[in-house]
Amino acid sequence: MPYFKYNDKSCYFEEHGKGMPLLFLHGNTASSKMFSDLVAPFVEDYKVVLIDFVGHGKSDRVEHFSTDL
Repeated sequence: MPYFKYNDKSCYFEEHGKGMPLLFLHGNTASSKMFSDLVAPFVEDYKVVLIDFVGHGKSDRVEHFSTDL
């Protein structure tokens, strides 16, 4: 599974398709999984990038959320 580092935490991400990046960002208490059914229509024209913010989904947990997250 692909991860990148943010403030010493591992953040999960997925990439689907090719082309100009199209970034899907989830809201609070959600994860990138909420976009599973929305990816298919975009993958022919875009590289769809899904991210789990820290403390969400498959990313590392945090003790508390910072106000600037």
